[in-house]
Amino acid sequence: MKSFLLSVDLLGACMTGVLAQSRVSIAPAYWLNATKTSYQVDVLNPNGSRTLIPADIRSTVSSVGLTARYHVTPKWDVSVGALYYRNTARTANWQGPGEPISFTSEGWQLPVLVNYRLTARRLSPYFSAGVVFAKSKAFTDDHLWTEGVVGAGANYRFMSRLCY
Repeated sequence: MKSFLLSVDLLGACMTGVLAQSRVSIAPAYWLNATKTSYQVDVLNPNGSRTLIPADIRSTVSSVGLTARYHVTPKWDVSVGALYYRNTARTANWQGPGEPISFTSEGWQLPVLVNYRLTARRLSPYFSAGVVFAKSKAFTDDHLWTEGVVGAGANYRFMSRLCY
């Protein structure tokens, strides 16, 4: 029985080598997005007048999941993913009383991107552009929303062939 399991593992490793040669690849993904946004809050005063008060939101979004890429050419590919995200935001009203308000939300993201690698080398920088569809678990009344995304990263190709 042990030899059967070993041969299944070797067969799996060889099939992984065959899949590595194809146009499709699947990989884990981690995204991190940190933003600071300044805005003004419209406040109704007790005397009936309105005042604009400056405020800040500091937000950190971590996303983890899987992405699948279809390699059109050695430099161009299209990727689709399924990511679970968690957003931690702190809202601060710098002219009002009280502590900053913290808020955490979570949900799902489905990125659809076009990627361009600068070189065909093993380690290469790449640029991405596309759209992310997102659905929050915290806001049940919200429908699916979209956001445009532009990004840059580094792509490392491990071994192009695992079995000989």
